[in-house]
Amino acid sequence: METTNIRELKARTSAILRRVREEGVAYDVTHRGKLGARIVPAEETGRIVDLEGTWAGVLSPEQVEQLDRAVDEVKAEVEEQLERMAREIGKEMELEPPRGGEDAR
Repeated sequence: METTNIRELKARTSAILRRVREEGVAYDVTHRGKLGARIVPAEETGRIVDLEGTWAGVLSPEQVEQLDRAVDEVKAEVEEQLERMAREIGKEMELEPPRGGEDAR
């Protein structure tokens, strides 16, 4: 595993990605000395993980699938709660008298 910082990655993106793709080299990308992302060949993880690089190459394909399912479940629950809240707010707005009444004209 190679290590690069963000400045070097920005300057050498094409060369780094070529090494990852053609040679199978993985890179840790640091930001201010701390690991911020990992660039790995897509074949290594079995898929491209879109989690800002944080988990790429760290999780097994099975763990990625579990994480994907958990994220989907949370998203569905949040959407359901938002829809329920929107319905409740809509009902409350229907019950409220208009602000300012007739004198507001």
